[in-house]
Amino acid sequence: MILVNDINAHLEPYFKTGTEGIIWSVQIDILGYEGLYKLKDGDELIIYTKNRCAICWKGIVQLEYKRLYTPYPENPQYGQQLIFNRWVHGFQDSLQPHIWAKWFFEKMPASLLINDSKR
Repeated sequence: MILVNDINAHLEPYFKTGTEGIIWSVQIDILGYEGLYKLKDGDELIIYTKNRCAICWKGIVQLEYKRLYTPYPENPQYGQQLIFNRWVHGFQDSLQPHIWAKWFFEKMPASLLINDSKR
């Protein structure tokens, strides 16, 4: 297990050319790209309020890929999940997609315990 618990750690809706959508991640800003941790099933995630005084959600990451599936406009035989007009890769199965995505787009503070046996 690898613990990502830093005062500068926050949720990051990571995207770059080639990812074909947002990848839910935890980022430690002071470490740059080396501080980017993409969420995988089995990781333990804690999401805090903005001031880190309370926990919004704590649990094991388990992404599902069916809710809000939308066909691509120019290639409708294929598609992906879409929320807030953005293509994404998975939603936490125990949360409403709009809540999950909102926390990432707001870059809420977070801690992550990486289950390295799943990587």
